[in-house]
Amino acid sequence: MIYLNLVNELICALCWGITIRLILIRHLNSETKVARFNTFAFVLMVVNLVVVLPIFAFLLKNLSIQSVSWLSSLVVATIDALSTFNLILFCIFSCCTRLQKCPTTVQDFLVLGAAVKHGQVPPVLATRLDKAINCWKTHQSAKIIVSGGNSTESKRI
Repeated sequence: MIYLNLVNELICALCWGITIRLILIRHLNSETKVARFNTFAFVLMVVNLVVVLPIFAFLLKNLSIQSVSWLSSLVVATIDALSTFNLILFCIFSCCTRLQKCPTTVQDFLVLGAAVKHGQVPPVLATRLDKAINCWKTHQSAKIIVSGGNSTESKRI
């Protein structure tokens, strides 16, 4: 049982480590790569929900409550369940915001910037700009304001 607990915690850590890397470190230059990485992160979370969390439930039920393995299983399972729930809520919120229509009255659009490396616009910024342009087509009297700038210059000010 102790080895099952350690292996399960390792699988949990790998699933979350890779998922966090996929979310935070975006060096993707095409929508197909973004879709592939998002699909991979989704598969890791399904593995987490279908394999890791049920094994934690099994371990918590069958290990002695006074053991260190039970306590570590409880801590990791709690963090894992809360993190997975939060990621699911984030994905739902993200999908809902992408489906939102343009507001009926608009004065200006503010597009938040994102790091542009080697002259290439990252998919996050491209999506924001596309959304602003699509809304601007409906409200052409509005201005589009793009934020951001060179971070080395802003440090000197």
